[in-house]
Amino acid sequence: MSYRLLSFLTDVENVVQATAAATNGPRWETARIVDFHARLARLSFRQPATAGGGWHGHVQLQHFSLADGRICLKAHLSWVGRETPRTIEIYTVPGLDWVAQARQVAEAWFVGPPAAGTSVGPALAATG
Repeated sequence: MSYRLLSFLTDVENVVQATAAATNGPRWETARIVDFHARLARLSFRQPATAGGGWHGHVQLQHFSLADGRICLKAHLSWVGRETPRTIEIYTVPGLDWVAQARQVAEAWFVGPPAAGTSVGPALAATG
């Protein structure tokens, strides 16, 4: 799963950059931290200096195995200055399309945080 963790992070970053380009937005500067041993990764997005600079938000990933042996990837989306994060859980099932799941996580991050006081549960639990 270590390879998927980094690949998933790359896919999320690529979709966010493509979405920004498609909307004529600035190209985000990014910073990554990956700990394969702890099965954790974080992708941070920063606005370029020409767009005001400053950190805008993060996508944090946690990979773990469930009791039944399946793999779960939890994505925690957060935005600077907003107290309402969003958590998305992805469970492996036969035929799971990791790239499509990364696209949905990136799109959820790009849309922004839910309204304050809104309860947001797992938006992307792949089932089978």
